[in-house]
Amino acid sequence: MAVVLLLSSLLMVISFAAPGYFINAQIQSVLRKVFGYSSFLVPLVTGVSGLLFIDSIKSKIKDVRILIGFLALTVTVAGFSHLFIDSQEARQMALDGRGGGLVGFFVATSLKNMISVYGGVVVLLALGIVSLILILNISIDEGIEFYKSHIATGDILRFKNKPQDQIEMQEGMGEFSGDDEDEAVQPEIPFSKELRTEEKQVKVKDEFEIIPTMSEPQAVVEPVLVDSDKEVRTIAPGTLPYIDRVWKLPGADLLDDVEEEAPDTGDVETNKKIIKDTLSSFSIPANVVDVEVGSSVTRYALDTPPGIRINRVSNLQHDLALALASPTGSVRIEAPIPGKALIGIEVPNRIRAKVSYKTIVTSEPFKNSKSKLTVGLGKDVGGVTHVYEIGRMPHLLIAGATNSGKSVFIHNIIFSLLFRATPQEVKLILMDFKRGVELNVYDGLPHLYAPLVTDIDKAPAVFKWAETEMMRRFRMLESARAKNIEAYNEKSGFQALPYIVIIVDELADIMVRDPTMVEKSIIRLAQLARATGIHLVLAVQRPSTDVITGLIKANIPCRVAFNVINQVNSRVIIDQAGAEKLLGQGDMLFIPPDRPTPTRLQSAFISDDEKSRVVQFLKDQGVPPEYKEDIFDTPTDGGRGKSIAAGGDEKDDLYDEAAQIIISAGKGSASLLQRRLSIGYARAARIIDELEKNGIVGPAQGSRAREVLTETLPEDVGGEADPFDELDVDDEEDQ
Repeated sequence: MAVVLLLSSLLMVISFAAPGYFINAQIQSVLRKVFGYSSFLVPLVTGVSGLLFIDSIKSKIKDVRILIGFLALTVTVAGFSHLFIDSQEARQMALDGRGGGLVGFFVATSLKNMISVYGGVVVLLALGIVSLILILNISIDEGIEFYKSHIATGDILRFKNKPQDQIEMQEGMGEFSGDDEDEAVQPEIPFSKELRTEEKQVKVKDEFEIIPTMSEPQAVVEPVLVDSDKEVRTIAPGTLPYIDRVWKLPGADLLDDVEEEAPDTGDVETNKKIIKDTLSSFSIPANVVDVEVGSSVTRYALDTPPGIRINRVSNLQHDLALALASPTGSVRIEAPIPGKALIGIEVPNRIRAKVSYKTIVTSEPFKNSKSKLTVGLGKDVGGVTHVYEIGRMPHLLIAGATNSGKSVFIHNIIFSLLFRATPQEVKLILMDFKRGVELNVYDGLPHLYAPLVTDIDKAPAVFKWAETEMMRRFRMLESARAKNIEAYNEKSGFQALPYIVIIVDELADIMVRDPTMVEKSIIRLAQLARATGIHLVLAVQRPSTDVITGLIKANIPCRVAFNVINQVNSRVIIDQAGAEKLLGQGDMLFIPPDRPTPTRLQSAFISDDEKSRVVQFLKDQGVPPEYKEDIFDTPTDGGRGKSIAAGGDEKDDLYDEAAQIIISAGKGSASLLQRRLSIGYARAARIIDELEKNGIVGPAQGSRAREVLTETLPEDVGGEADPFDELDVDDEEDQ
């Protein structure tokens, strides 16, 4: 089609240049007879049509909008050419190739018969304006503004691509006057341009240049051109990183082609009869009306008559598992199936089918999603691919025992972000306290905001930094009068603030280390960080109430449960039983924040070779990661710096004050320091241990207070002698 249409367009152009040849004359005769004086536009219509069939050609003229505009312009010219011709001569003139041809004759005759000649003029004028709007890609407002600014003033050679709303955004950065720009002081922005229609040169003032910070909204920007699915060209201000680079998104060719094998479900018809007979033996009439075969389980949909209580069927899950000879010894009953008036019985397949990640990436839901934070979750029982946006979660809690597929699902999340976003758009902070055995493949990735965190002592500082960064972004949103990060970046015209996704592979290790501070930071981020583009993905192996506390669950409604040990752990993570019956190896229950019932999905498998190829592809683009040096230096105790309460080896900031209090009181106890310094018991006890180590207080004596071994402050503590030291008062409150 491309060859035929482009060749036809070229032959039409040649026929206009050399009409004396036989073939050219025939072409001209047909064009004149059909289109009349508008025939000169037909080669353009045909050429643009041919370009649409060639995917590799990237051109502004290759657009359906341009094609429709040329067609409308052709009809407009043909109609005008025949509109004022007498009705008796119109048909013969069209056959002779004069006027608007047969097209013009039909359009003009129809308009004159329906709305008169004057009505036809109005309609054709409107059609002509629409065609110019489509071809030139301008709005009516821009056309009027151009007329007022340049044609009406006689200054037609000058054109500024600076709409009024962008000029208003420069308030506070400098005054701008479009009429007298030689006298006005206009701050130059690194990406602002003054285009000339003839020379296409950039005019830059030499007096001075004000360069705004990267995170401030910019007034003038250029659009983002998307060349293909794998290549994104971002045009950004000069102060941005990667300005001279073309970031290539990974393609599906980096992933393995896995032939999907059909799962072994057993004899489906026999199972349907067994289910019906088993329920009938318990006086429950039911019919199996639908069967859906998934990669891990097969779901049989039951239709029960009115009056049958759902819990009667749910209580028979062990009897059904026995009758069906379930491979795992259990079945899961979904009562009811969401969106259907049916009860689902999920029976494990005898042989499971593997879901490859390539099928997730190439699926329509994943490709059609617009968000950069879309992640592929897996396939449901019916084989439908499910995706979800992290921004809608806005945080995720994952739980699963060993070999349940929890770590592989984390790789699914990371891969989804890498396949959709550039390092300018999404930043990652990865924590893996198993010495990086799972996530070390991503070390040195351009998307990382910090090196891979494998030291537990650094984890509290990361959460505290995220909390500080959240408040900094809130101040920026407030100054820009933006509701959230999407509005802020839209006003900026580029990705001024990247999304930050913090992924923790094992939350329990951090919670045991310093539960109070970490829980406080997580809760604060979960409550407020959504608008600033900071999102948490927290994974835990054994969900318990001391790790996943009530406040954390209340603020992170989006959960993913893999196979857990018992029903208690299932209720902790998803507030209901069911996760203990999952099959492992990616079989999971997903609960979105907008629906209380879980959806059973099979997560995709990603091999080690696929991880290495994708990561190496991203590293080979030559963009080093931009690490935030202050992430690990953030104070973790309210700005007081590193303390032994946070697991550090340095002297606590309150050590000197605590020593003065202990010596003044003549006895040492953690409860005394708690009351005087308003700190927690854990920190007070560590300070007491440090005082004992330095010989200021004696060892513990059961429930009695510790003995003070010195009456004066050591030189390294400093401070003058307390006048209360000379008082012989036993009761510390009187003292």
